[in-house]
Amino acid sequence: MNHVLNIAHGIGAAMACAACFYLAGLVLTPRRWDRLVAPAANAILGAALYVLVCWVAIGAQNIRLTFVALGFAGGVLIVAIVRMGRVGAALKSGLARGTLRSNVLLFVFFYVLIYALTRPPASDVFLPPAWSGDRDLLTHIRYAKHLLMFGSPDLDAASFDYLRSPAVSHLLAGFSLAFDQDPLSAAMPALFGLVALIGVSIVSFCRSVFSLSMPTAIVISCVVTTNPYFKHVASEYQLQTLAAIPILLCLLWLMVRIAAASSKAERALVATLMSSYALFWWSFNHLDRTGAVNVTVIVFGIVLVGGAAHLVGREDVLRRFARTPSDRRLTVAAMSYAAIALIVGNVAVQASRERATLRMPGRWRGIEQLEKAHFGEITLKIEHDPHGLLTAMTRYFLPDKKVHVIAPRVRVRDLPFETISHESPILIQNFGCEGVGHGDVIPISGAGCVVFAPPAFELDKRYPFNRTFLFLSVDGMTNREPGGRWNIGRAVPLTLIVDPERVRVDRDLYINLFVNPFLPPDVKAQPLTLKWGSNRAGETAVDAEGWVSIPISAGDWSGNRVWRLPMTVGFPDGRTMLFHDLLVSEKTRGRVVQ
Repeated sequence: MNHVLNIAHGIGAAMACAACFYLAGLVLTPRRWDRLVAPAANAILGAALYVLVCWVAIGAQNIRLTFVALGFAGGVLIVAIVRMGRVGAALKSGLARGTLRSNVLLFVFFYVLIYALTRPPASDVFLPPAWSGDRDLLTHIRYAKHLLMFGSPDLDAASFDYLRSPAVSHLLAGFSLAFDQDPLSAAMPALFGLVALIGVSIVSFCRSVFSLSMPTAIVISCVVTTNPYFKHVASEYQLQTLAAIPILLCLLWLMVRIAAASSKAERALVATLMSSYALFWWSFNHLDRTGAVNVTVIVFGIVLVGGAAHLVGREDVLRRFARTPSDRRLTVAAMSYAAIALIVGNVAVQASRERATLRMPGRWRGIEQLEKAHFGEITLKIEHDPHGLLTAMTRYFLPDKKVHVIAPRVRVRDLPFETISHESPILIQNFGCEGVGHGDVIPISGAGCVVFAPPAFELDKRYPFNRTFLFLSVDGMTNREPGGRWNIGRAVPLTLIVDPERVRVDRDLYINLFVNPFLPPDVKAQPLTLKWGSNRAGETAVDAEGWVSIPISAGDWSGNRVWRLPMTVGFPDGRTMLFHDLLVSEKTRGRVVQ
């Protein structure tokens, strides 16, 4: 059911955008152009006008694209009401010829086809995108959100330059108005809509230019939209390439119409329209060699296949290979089966060879709750971030904040605790806030913990070794077990850190370790040697489960913003011991180290 709702939502939003652009192109062009300008050309003219308005409004006045898009739609609606007669005539003409109904049905067919081949997530378990991991998708949606919120194209850390494809950001941002101004949710429907538009454009191009039948044109379109090369372009989320293909097809169609123009004025009109389309196509592929190559290859393939189908389908050509009507029918049937087999083969190749689409955890969206927090920058400590996608997604969810990233290879205990503050917190991925030691945190379910102050322990509170705490780092121990941790080797280095603004440590205290040597009967007590603070040392012996208290003073700590106290517990006889709990208090809890 979720998939059905997603398909209906995406198709409805795409149809609304197409209708708006078509109306804009229809009502803002002279009536005498109708003979040369097809409905598809009107839609492209309307989209070009929308992009032009966005360029002027945002580039000159920094107006939020939300207002620009709504103002554009409202203006088009007002002009359409004024020119209702022309709009009604165009609608009646499209219904009478059946082109409107057939194009809508074809759009729905191709949208459902590419949706089924891609299978995007339909639940909140994952974020909406489903693609190969190329960073262009995240760059597009970050640009779009930035334009919606701030009316400015200035962005940093992008995977490509904004000026390469400015029209894509404006179109995606406008399209996302139908998705609660969330370009992340609109990303995949926009991709499916462009692919469906390409499918419809190929059908219309083949029927108009090569005079092919509807079934033949649909087959050619399916062959193109399902082949691995085209799927690679789509899975890499190259929106600028996908948007340029129908524009270039319209250019080629206009070139064919030049031959039918009977006057110089009409030829000048066609040349003007072609120049406009060329400028619009350039805006999608400016300085992008890869995109230009992809567009050229795909469009050349469409022309080649369409032309071949036109030649093969001619009666004089068929008679050379099949002299009788039955032979000609068999030849056509064989070609039809071959085309269907090619489509099935394309889908099979994609299913067997393509990489599994990436799925990002849906709970990462919880970072949005930090958008209204009063801080200007945040440090992100990542534990697992394939392709750097979660880092880029954090920038998307927090567009007005500066994001610093700490690599996974950096240990949690080595974080720059001195820099943590309410103006510069740290988000630690997959870390529970209970390990910080205080409540100056924001837990984000499924993402981690945001820390607004240096970690610090509390006095007289037991901290078990079977958990991880930011203020306690240990080496030379086993992994966490239900009972605690065991020592490995003859020495265990410990480091305790504290925020002196949160806990007073400028006095005499005791570090208490609850340990268990697990000694067999008739075995003497296990000796321990300890070194801590400013060259202090002591020793004791443990013969049973209990507390060991180490006296510390203010001089044992070192540091500025946070204070650190290093300690080493030695095991002269090489035995192992289980560490259960740690507690800092003003009073002793057990045997005092002398």
